[in-house]
Amino acid sequence: MKMTGKVFRFEDDVNTDYIISSKNKSKILDRKELASHLMEDIRPHFADELNVGDIIVAGENFGCGSSRDGSDRDQRSGDCGGGRKVVRPNFLSQLH
Repeated sequence: MKMTGKVFRFEDDVNTDYIISSKNKSKILDRKELASHLMEDIRPHFADELNVGDIIVAGENFGCGSSRDGSDRDQRSGDCGGGRKVVRPNFLSQLH
């Protein structure tokens, strides 16, 4: 499979609270608005840098550490917004 797009690299152990912070997850229900907060605690304004077709390369344990069903489900289903791709060990998903 060939993918093209701008690549954003994240280290190991990026937990679900970094992907979408619990402070937003609990009060924002709109998925597009949630996507605008993607990774903001570890990379402010990250969502503004992303374009359709961009690629997130994640390390081991991407999406670890949450007992909140929605956080883990969203990143596993690829539902973080806007045609972006996530690549991590043993995982590849097209984001809607």
